[in-house]
Amino acid sequence: MTGGGTRVSLAAAAIIPALRLRLKGAIGAGKANPYIVITPLLVFTTILAVGVWGVLRGANLDAAAARCNSNISSMCPCSTAAQSRLDGLALNLELSFSRAALPVRQLVDLIQHFPHYATIMSMWGDWLPNWWASAPGAQSVCMVMAPQGIITAAYPDNPLTRTLPGLNILDGMYR
Repeated sequence: MTGGGTRVSLAAAAIIPALRLRLKGAIGAGKANPYIVITPLLVFTTILAVGVWGVLRGANLDAAAARCNSNISSMCPCSTAAQSRLDGLALNLELSFSRAALPVRQLVDLIQHFPHYATIMSMWGDWLPNWWASAPGAQSVCMVMAPQGIITAAYPDNPLTRTLPGLNILDGMYR
């Protein structure tokens, strides 16, 4: 076992003088012509500086874009607050439209599930006043039952809607 250790140390002892000789040659060349050492160091330093600058610049642009919620990073400090308010307004409008269209969707579902006309008409009379009460006030619209395009019932009951039954909405100017 001790013989193997001596062989390694003898090999290392043989390499060390060769390395010293090469190091002396490189130092001598650097002293004779300093540009041999300075040029690669300057190139390495320049590449390193440009790389660090690029990474930092990209990170700053990404952070600014995330803050402004856009790709333009200049002059948009208030856009996040404005975007938040507009999102709230859009959500409020969407909710209002959904509530207004809900009775129509429910009636369509009823007609698709229960195509028996007499049943639908009895539900029309029972459920429609409740649906109408949940709709926003001061509206100038009416709900009509128009199987195959011919109006058979209209709500609310007023002089205008009493003239609608029998009207074919698939003919003439109503198309």
